[in-house]
Amino acid sequence: MGMTPDTPSRQPESVPDFESLYKRFRLPLYRVIRGIVLDGGAAEDLTRRAFDRAYLTWRPEQSTDFAPWLYGVAVGLALDYLSSRWRRLRGLYSRLPLLSPPRPDVLERSAEHVLSRLSPRQRALVVLVVYAGLSDAEVGRTLRMSASEVGLEVDEAARLMQAALSETDHPGVRKRHNP
Repeated sequence: MGMTPDTPSRQPESVPDFESLYKRFRLPLYRVIRGIVLDGGAAEDLTRRAFDRAYLTWRPEQSTDFAPWLYGVAVGLALDYLSSRWRRLRGLYSRLPLLSPPRPDVLERSAEHVLSRLSPRQRALVVLVVYAGLSDAEVGRTLRMSASEVGLEVDEAARLMQAALSETDHPGVRKRHNP
């Protein structure tokens, strides 16, 4: 598995300034937040807010452990955003008639659909491991969990994601057989 240009390098380096850290982490941080909130516009705003908050509290000597710390700031903002959004929408949803869920053959087989089946905390774990490429130990430091807890929760999230993928299979479509 190679590193992509927008994935932060894991090579030790001299203490960078905040601007270089911003350039290096802007896209990966956006992807993590986008994977949690599932809304591009909100993710852009939250990414900006995460860097604003990080800038106000950043110390150059902490740049060696910058990624877990920055992802922690971003995940906290994303989870707070979802929590406040849910509180606002809960009142609205309580007034609407119960709607039946969409048929499985209508659902798209997309990452967003699969991620939407996870809790916000599970989405945070998955996007930190998959999008940000953090190790279980780094995710643990980011979310204040042990590496073994991270591994167990990621395994549970993977099981739920597999179930979500299974239910989006089109039951009426014959599967192609390999000769």
